Amino acid sequence: AIDSIMSVINGTSETDVFFGEKNTVFKTDDAMVTCRKIEGRFPDFKKIIREESPIMVRVDKAEILDSVSRVCLVADSTQRLVKLSVKGDGKIVMTGCDLGFNKSGEETVVCEIASGEDLTIGVRGMSFHQCLGSIESDYVNIGFEDAKKSIVMTCDNNPRRRVVLMPVMIG
Repeated sequence: AIDSIMSVINGTSETDVFFGEKNTVFKTDDAMVTCRKIEGRFPDFKKIIREESPIMVRVDKAEILDSVSRVCLVADSTQRLVKLSVKGDGKIVMTGCDLGFNKSGEETVVCEIASGEDLTIGVRGMSFHQCLGSIESDYVNIGFEDAKKSIVMTCDNNPRRRVVLMPVMIG
């Protein structure tokens, strides 16, 4: 939330801050950001948002965004589940299918493999697309550990800023 708040109030001379029991609101003349307080037990964020990933790839952002969009067109309309297969030969193969309408699609994106081995992982296609779109760079670095652990995305010009996506189980 801090990145969102800073982008809204950056360059603004006056920001109103309202504190509530569950929300904090930052308001300027042009925008408003609401942060919701969430209580409870949560996983250790250092395990979810890793510094290093055993499987690292670097892809052209525009190319992978286009491929995810096309695969989502044929993926099941409720979840838009996409299977990502990271191949050691420098390719990411994305597959989507809708068994109810007997349709499927596959896209292959060439990538630079920095490290790691083959991996297959499931994601919600539209969430993956949104995460990729939020990276402010022409290339995206994507880190994987295994099919049950988070996907961490970074850009070249700001590697400390990470976008995290949790995978989904696919059959």
